[in-house]
Amino acid sequence: MAVPAMLAVAAMGTAAKSYGQYLEAKAAAKTYREKAQVSLLQSDEVLRRADINSQVAEREGKRFGGEQLAQYAASGVSVDSNAALGALEDTASSIADEIIKTKTEALFEARMLRREALSYGRAARDAQKAGLIGALGGAALGGADLYAKGQ
Repeated sequence: MAVPAMLAVAAMGTAAKSYGQYLEAKAAAKTYREKAQVSLLQSDEVLRRADINSQVAEREGKRFGGEQLAQYAASGVSVDSNAALGALEDTASSIADEIIKTKTEALFEARMLRREALSYGRAARDAQKAGLIGALGGAALGGADLYAKGQ
C-alpha cells in the first residue's frame, strides 16, 4: 500500500515540476515581449526627438542668419554683398549638415532598436516553446520513471 502512495506523490511532484517549468517559460516569454515593446517605443521616441531637434536647429539657423544680416547692416555692409550672402550660405549649409547628421543618427538608432525588438520577440517565442517542450519532456520522463518503479 505504501508503494502506490509513493507513486502518487512522485506523480504529483513530476506534474508540479513540469507545470513550474511551463510557468517559468511563460514568464520569461512575457518579459521578452515587454522588452520588445519598450524597444519599439524607444525607437519611435528617438525619431520623434530627431524631428524636434531638426526643427529647433532650423529655427535657430534662421534666427542666427537674421542676426548676421542685422550685424552686416549695422556695420554698413550691404546685405546683398558677396560677404553677407556667403556668410548666410555657410550658415544655411552648416544647419543643413547638422539636420542631416541628427536624422541619420536617429534613423540608425531607431533601426537598431527595432532589430532589438525583433530579437526579443524571437526570444519570447523560443522561451515559450522551450518551456512547453521542457514541461512535456519532464512529464514524459517522470511518467516513465513512475512506470518503471511500479513494475
